Amino acid sequence: MNSVILPLAQLAASNTPEGAGAPCPPGCVMHAGEGPTGVAGMGWYESLGLRDYDFFTNYGTYMPRTHCLTTAQGAVDWPWVIGLMVLTAGVIAASLRIFAFWRKSYLEEQIADRNKKLMDLAWVFLWCAICGYAMSILMFVWPAYRLLAGFLVVLNVFSWRFATKLKDFKVSFAVKRLRRELDEARLARTEELESLVATRTCELEHARAAAEMASESKSSFVANMSHEIRTPMTAILGYADLLSDPESAGTSEQRAELVGTIRRNGEHLLAIINDILDISKIEAGKMTVERIEVDPAGIIEDVVALMRVRADAKRLGLGWSCSTRFRRRSGPTHFACARS
Repeated sequence: MNSVILPLAQLAASNTPEGAGAPCPPGCVMHAGEGPTGVAGMGWYESLGLRDYDFFTNYGTYMPRTHCLTTAQGAVDWPWVIGLMVLTAGVIAASLRIFAFWRKSYLEEQIADRNKKLMDLAWVFLWCAICGYAMSILMFVWPAYRLLAGFLVVLNVFSWRFATKLKDFKVSFAVKRLRRELDEARLARTEELESLVATRTCELEHARAAAEMASESKSSFVANMSHEIRTPMTAILGYADLLSDPESAGTSEQRAELVGTIRRNGEHLLAIINDILDISKIEAGKMTVERIEVDPAGIIEDVVALMRVRADAKRLGLGWSCSTRFRRRSGPTHFACARS
């Protein structure tokens, strides 16, 4: 056993000046009275006089990692040390970039919408990079294991703060499902809105067609009413002319008949005007229907009297006869006849 331990101690001693106070690589054992000097054996460290103040390396007794990476000749294997440091620095740079993006995205959200659980995970991620990678580089030249212990305390704080109430973090794993469900709901809502728009468009088309038809009906009604207004007005003027001519007026009974015809035509004209004014009531839904008994024969007589002047002017005979009396219900211009 001693034959193995002694060469290892001699190999470690050859890595420092004069072979005294050499650091001990992992796995080696020093004989009694030959404790390792650790980082205190490095020239830059001794020149700065830090040994008496360096609490983090136990006052220079801890070994830097360069003493663990040596060649067969006992020298530090700098190519591998530098390679490991560069690769580790790359990981640190990527980690810092990820954390910066994470923190920026977190702060861009409104305070009420921020996911603090995700931010706790980001801090755990950052302190893992500090403890695992940044300290790995640092310990190649400065074995501050006690500083690492302090960093690990901070890492424990963030880790356990995240580890409590993990149910709050569960929703993060459902993000894709929630997004899919949101897209499906949005697609369904879009289809529903498109269908609703199509239905409303169809209804508007029907309403427009009905409005156009109503407009045409109103125009036709106005055109017919112009004729209906002119006809009684012509009769009134014609009978008025007869009354103004003493020779054509005839007897007092004939003049009274002419005056009665003028009156009936005036009333008929007034009824037509009232019908025109009732259009506004119909459009407003305030039109009421009244049913009364009237005499169709009387209406026919009025029509004959109304048209007689124009017939006489054209030397046409105009008259009527009916052996059956009718009654009607409704107004004077629209009715349904029933034989009685």
